[in-house]
Amino acid sequence: METSARQPNFSQEETDALVREVQSRSGRIYGHANRPPRVDDAKAAWEEQHTTREEEEEEEEEEEQQQQVVGGEEKEGEDEDDREEEDQGEPEPVPETREGAGRGEEPATRGRRRNRVQREDQPFLDTQRAGFLMLERELGSMGTRLGSLEAQVKALQEVLQASLLPLAAGVATLQRLVQVENAVRQGKTGLACTDRQNKWNAGSQRNAGQRKMKDVQFKQHYRQKIYQPSTTMQSSTTTSSTTTNSRQEARLFGTREEWRKHVLASPMAGLFTCPGSSLLQLCLDADPSPMTPQSPPLHNLSHDDHHTPLSCRKCRTFYDDYVNMPTAQLENTEKLTKAQSKVQKSLREALATKNAEVTPLADGHYLLASNGPKGYYMQVQLGMHCTGLPRALLVIWNNTEHIEIQVPYDKHFLQRHITRLRTFYFTHMLPKIVDDFVKGRLQLCNTYLTLK
Repeated sequence: METSARQPNFSQEETDALVREVQSRSGRIYGHANRPPRVDDAKAAWEEQHTTREEEEEEEEEEEQQQQVVGGEEKEGEDEDDREEEDQGEPEPVPETREGAGRGEEPATRGRRRNRVQREDQPFLDTQRAGFLMLERELGSMGTRLGSLEAQVKALQEVLQASLLPLAAGVATLQRLVQVENAVRQGKTGLACTDRQNKWNAGSQRNAGQRKMKDVQFKQHYRQKIYQPSTTMQSSTTTSSTTTNSRQEARLFGTREEWRKHVLASPMAGLFTCPGSSLLQLCLDADPSPMTPQSPPLHNLSHDDHHTPLSCRKCRTFYDDYVNMPTAQLENTEKLTKAQSKVQKSLREALATKNAEVTPLADGHYLLASNGPKGYYMQVQLGMHCTGLPRALLVIWNNTEHIEIQVPYDKHFLQRHITRLRTFYFTHMLPKIVDDFVKGRLQLCNTYLTLK
């Protein structure tokens, strides 16, 4: 008796194991609440599905080939039977049974079994296919979001580059300025303490100009820290303030010939001897100026107490030799320095400047300010103090016009300032000048020395 009930392909244990495996694969591929899906797992699942599909297609092709081979053999057997029946005559009809004709029943049974297995696995395959489609859509949306993020990052990168380029240029400029400042601090720019840098490309001979006296910093230059003593000074037994220092960067030559020999023996000799009128060639061919040797006793003397004017022996010696002059020499110096005045202006231009010390009054007279920056009031008061005059007539004139100002003697003003000037000149300024003169930082003009 035949039963129409279909037997299950898997037992209950096998079904539970298969369900757990499917759930595990689903969580590993699609993720769950505690772990998002990963691209590597999805890619591996796609590759596994592709491999499984290829294997199934290969098995189907092999089954079809086997069916074709079996069908060919059956057809050949039927042809032989037909030929035998034709030879022997028509046989009696044989009633067809439910079981079929022997070997012809096997392919149909195998096909029905395969179709039944495929129908039973179809829900699982549909679920898996739907999951892969969902994963494909998710990956597509992730790719779209990733593309938008890349576009935003690229736009932000362009904005940052546009903002940082000026900053990079500023950093490069600061680095160059630091290098220039470092060169200046190391004394490699060739500027003296009284020089100021002019505008760029103004010409090499005019690139350095005179700096104002208030901007000069004498503390930056010391002979014992910058120059090395010459060979003649090193061999001399006379004690000097210039000593050998291992940190000295330049060499001081005692004579011009010694310097010329050193220059012509150096690798830069070609720059000094090249044809033309370069600064190096002008320095090499320049005639030396006569120099008056310094007074040797000043090097051996030391400073004494400066509480009273000229109480220091060293300062008094310098004052007597280079500052104090008789009346005839003072008058001669005044005549020789008249040509050093600046170009004259008109009185209107002179009184219109912001630093003018003369102010016109409403009654037509003029007032000389006592605290002017040029010290005209101080000069007039000192002149009256030295000559004993109670009143002075200050005349300011040029070739075409002049003004007259009556200035009375101000005793309280002079007493206050003379005390201050005496303390400053003899206690502070004179020792500083003496030290600079001894150390070679201050040189007196040859014309001035001839007056002495």
